[in-house]
Amino acid sequence: WGIITAELTKNSIQESPFNSTTLHLTGIRGGEALNVIPSKCTLKIDIRLPPNQTPKKVAETLKIIMRKHEKPNVTFKMKIEDSIEPFLTSGRNPVVRSLRLAIKETIGGGPVVLLKKTGTGDMNIFASKTGIPSATYGPGDSHLSHTLGEYVEVSEYLASIKVYARAVKRLTNLHEVRRGKQFSRP
Repeated sequence: WGIITAELTKNSIQESPFNSTTLHLTGIRGGEALNVIPSKCTLKIDIRLPPNQTPKKVAETLKIIMRKHEKPNVTFKMKIEDSIEPFLTSGRNPVVRSLRLAIKETIGGGPVVLLKKTGTGDMNIFASKTGIPSATYGPGDSHLSHTLGEYVEVSEYLASIKVYARAVKRLTNLHEVRRGKQFSRP
């Protein structure tokens, strides 16, 4: 495990997880009894890719690493259960701009900060397949996503509904202005 991590990430930009290929062991199964050395071990690994990587390149790298470490009594097999291309949207796209303004108008406070998140969401699939400008937004602390400590305050949830309503209104206005019509602002 340590060898694979080191070999996959040694040439990556390391200033943040977003710019690095990261691996997370999410499951391990092996052994038949407590006093028997396992003849087989299965690891499930979640690999998160930066925008400059592709699942195909990572799979090729893993195959090279596995071949390099095989021995007569040690073999590796790899099965890819799911593969999603990484995606990065522009901070200038109309959906992002509409959401930023709607957040500022609804929630107030200082500047709206854009986060770069690793992982897969519907946006990765939708935006990369359709080319339609997209963004991901939601209430709660994104650092707690998919953890035991994840929660959303009811007030944040209700505010996010208002944010979406304003953002959709802005996008509708933008579309109508381009077509020569304009709706009222939120």
